[in-house]
Amino acid sequence: MAAPVHAAERADTPAADAGAAKKEPKQAPKQAPKQAAAPRANAAGGSGETTAERQARLRRECKGRPNAGACTGYTD
Repeated sequence: MAAPVHAAERADTPAADAGAAKKEPKQAPKQAPKQAAAPRANAAGGSGETTAERQARLRRECKGRPNAGACTGYTD
């Protein structure tokens, strides 16, 4: 049988030092301050034509063409 180990002897071992380090409270990693988002410029959407203008253009451009693609529903 092995002789009992006293507490004073255990404190000198590397395993005891590692256990003591684990008991320390963890510090949260420091985060960089958040930067404000840059304001976005309002971009003009689409081609700049209204729905009525688009329908008139498609009726004009799709005359006599196959009823497919962008011309679906605009051919005669």
